[in-house]
Amino acid sequence: MRIFNARINRHNLKGSPLRKVMVIIGFVLLGLVTVTALAAIFGLAVQWLWNTLMPEVFNLPEVSYWQAVGLFVLAHILFGSHSSYSGNNRSGHSRGEKHVHINDDGQHHNYDSLGAFWKEYGREAFNEWLSRNESTEQKET
Repeated sequence: MRIFNARINRHNLKGSPLRKVMVIIGFVLLGLVTVTALAAIFGLAVQWLWNTLMPEVFNLPEVSYWQAVGLFVLAHILFGSHSSYSGNNRSGHSRGEKHVHINDDGQHHNYDSLGAFWKEYGREAFNEWLSRNESTEQKET
């Protein structure tokens, strides 16, 4: 019998193909149990929060567990993150992507260097802008 080596995330799998399959099935089952437990916890949390707050504040009826799960799913669909990028970049853009804004007149503006500009000229430029606005306000009065 041949011995295979495989790697799943940080776990090295050594041994027979049957052992690898059993470990993968174990990971899948553990994932399903975890997802089911989290869904139950979130459903109960939404139900408790709704039934505690909404009837008192907005005079709405209480909801059942399944209605609470439906509300949670609906809120995720409406307000959840729908980005296809799964990295840690806060802006939601991939690392190599340029941030370009096109005005109504068709001019392109590259905002990638805005941070460097702000560090170098930001306070001075802001103070100049502020003094221009203050002088304009004084002229109007």
